[in-house]
Amino acid sequence: MNSSGDERAVGGAAEGAVEGAVEGAVTLGLLAAWALHDLEELATLPGWWRRNLPALRERYPAVPEAVWRRAGSVDGREFAVAV
Repeated sequence: MNSSGDERAVGGAAEGAVEGAVEGAVTLGLLAAWALHDLEELATLPGWWRRNLPALRERYPAVPEAVWRRAGSVDGREFAVAV
């Protein structure tokens, strides 16, 4: 507590700068994690989808054939735009 009795003023501008730096680092870290996750999806999902589509069709027979045809026709560019 400072001489005026205001607890918030202890630490002053230096403490606020540290908090701002931490918030900025957290924000950038989350952005980097999100971008890395999207890159991983772009690199792996199209091949995974082609390999596993027949097994998925067999496992989920109630899904209409039109859905499977549309899902199988999505190319890498369409998927990249969606991601």
